[in-house]
Amino acid sequence: MSIRWWWTRRRRGEVPTALPAVATPVVHVEGPGRLALDGGRLVVSCGEGVRQVALLGNALETVVCHGAVDVSGECLADLAARGVSLSLVSRGGDRFLARLASRADPRLPARVAQTRVLIDEASRTRLARGLVAEKIRSQAAAARHYQRQGRKVDGEAIDRLGAFERQAEGEGNAAALLGLEGSASALWFRLFGSLLRDPWTFECRSRRPPRDPVNALLGLGYTLLLNRVETAVEAAGLEPAFGALHAYRPGRPSLACDLMEPLRVPVVDRWVLSACNQRRFDPASFDRTESACLVGRGQLPRVVADWERHWHEHHWQSVVTSRVSEFVRQLREAAEGLGLPWRAADLVEPIPA
Repeated sequence: MSIRWWWTRRRRGEVPTALPAVATPVVHVEGPGRLALDGGRLVVSCGEGVRQVALLGNALETVVCHGAVDVSGECLADLAARGVSLSLVSRGGDRFLARLASRADPRLPARVAQTRVLIDEASRTRLARGLVAEKIRSQAAAARHYQRQGRKVDGEAIDRLGAFERQAEGEGNAAALLGLEGSASALWFRLFGSLLRDPWTFECRSRRPPRDPVNALLGLGYTLLLNRVETAVEAAGLEPAFGALHAYRPGRPSLACDLMEPLRVPVVDRWVLSACNQRRFDPASFDRTESACLVGRGQLPRVVADWERHWHEHHWQSVVTSRVSEFVRQLREAAEGLGLPWRAADLVEPIPA
């Protein structure tokens, strides 16, 4: 649900004046604005004055603030106490800035095993190999899907993606894996651009900042996906900063970046293709400068609402949860193969007599 979307519809007389209690797991707030508490209820303050929005605490899981949204300390404490995650993203949604989450289940053995397994070069490469191969497989599957729909898709490109996938499955070098991933992504985005219909155009992937409307939509989708994956990683008790494919970098959730790679095409890229080709958005409504292109203020609520509908209709949250669970299983197998402890009791050294 987008708060600004609701108030825009109310001004037009499209929704009732009285605001009912809303049971929704995710709330998007578009800045400028402010979040605070009033009598236990979330208050959204925008340019037209204070708007009170009643959110059922048992249903709320995530609040996403786009742009300049101030959050009071009391509100932060209340959201943390209820286990509600608060995410801050840029106004156009193309950059993830920060996230406040309540303390995850402190599953120390899983974190210790994750660290030890990923320090082992062979184990880390094996996990990274699976991620890259699966991502390339998703690209090839999408290309074949559009080919079956009668779209002009280069069959040779599909064959090359298949060759990249087979090469990734047998690659034993982390640097070479990254090179394969980059080559396959470049090929996929050439196919991606050819699948867009007028008036949408796409020449190449650009980010930080995005330089056209399609890249702005891709950036927003990837940011929202990364936020969901990172939340699931923390809920599983893993360390988001330590991944297999993406090297450690302060401030980057490398493991979440790893696990979202195979989901980029089915969750985000195909959503963008569908929304653009069905003209659910208007490329003229994007905010453009000499160096960047962002989702326009007036269009962001519609884009976010469309994304949330896509997310829930296709049950992507279940897919993310399953992916994280599968990674935990792989970690456990790798830890056992290295003779590393997994249970908490195994981490405790006996006290000498």
